[in-house]
Amino acid sequence: MTDITRQFAAYAAHSRYADLPEQVRAEGARAFLNWIGCVLGGHNDPAVAIAVANAVDEGGNPHSSIIGHGLRTSVAGAAFINCLSSTVLSFDDTHLATVTHPTGPVAAALFALAEKQAVSGEDFVTALVVGMEIECRLSNLLLMPPARTEIGWFITGITGPVGAAAAMARLMRLGERETRAAIGLAVMQASGTRAAHGSMTAFLVPPHAARSGVTAALLAARGFTCTDQTLEASKGFVDVFGKGGNLQTAVNGLGTHFEFLSNAYKPYPSGIVVHPATDACLEIATQLGHDASIASVALRVHPLTLDLTGRREPKNPVEAQLSVFHWAAATLLQRAAGIAQLD
Repeated sequence: MTDITRQFAAYAAHSRYADLPEQVRAEGARAFLNWIGCVLGGHNDPAVAIAVANAVDEGGNPHSSIIGHGLRTSVAGAAFINCLSSTVLSFDDTHLATVTHPTGPVAAALFALAEKQAVSGEDFVTALVVGMEIECRLSNLLLMPPARTEIGWFITGITGPVGAAAAMARLMRLGERETRAAIGLAVMQASGTRAAHGSMTAFLVPPHAARSGVTAALLAARGFTCTDQTLEASKGFVDVFGKGGNLQTAVNGLGTHFEFLSNAYKPYPSGIVVHPATDACLEIATQLGHDASIASVALRVHPLTLDLTGRREPKNPVEAQLSVFHWAAATLLQRAAGIAQLD
């Protein structure tokens, strides 16, 4: 059995900025910049306002900023809310092969920790790369053949806690043993299904991943223990979420091949599987006269598009984000595909 828990922990504990290729450094910084933009764009959303009110009511040591609100709360609390802000408009980046949103949980956790303890920019970028890379590799492991997984899992909620925990461990300079514990503790908090898509609760999953990663690393740093093979063990992470996955592929080229470079940034506030149809409709719209009358629209899309975004009559902007039917109609009629088209 390939001991991927140990290998990922060693990778996190010993990664150095000097060893990262220039392209990887630049992409890590770009991912963080995109994440900050998503946070600022979503920080006034009603779902975020509810989470902020809840954080104020709960209290907590004011270590870290709730971006855009002039408030501070605990590291875990700030990671949760800031990640929520980054995902609530569906602009968060996406790993194309797995529809994972890798930056949000990792960046939110690291940003919150970086306000509590002084860190260098190089260490921050290294930790960000480590977390995103592990997250994307685990997502591949769970979703790519020969793995057998359920499409109902919201994969960011499954792999995001592990990526965030590993990144936190790197920034906190934890050793391999503590990092293995952090990974294991994150595994025990992995959760999230797609059943809640179309409601505020869908946006809860990536923030929960961020908060779980913070909690896992902080507990591990204090000596909270876990078994050493939580990823690969029988009845463990892979066995439960992606049974049959090829463990060796998860660590092949670790440190030299960077899977997170397959990450993509969204031009539209919608699920990534809607984007090809939106592109096509925008192109068609430019060819139509302003007085054109559209009788019907027929799209040929991948079956996954309908599985994830097949809402024919979305009832509100949250449902509209995940409706290929909405975006086709709105784009053709309004010749745009931005936040205004969600109403």
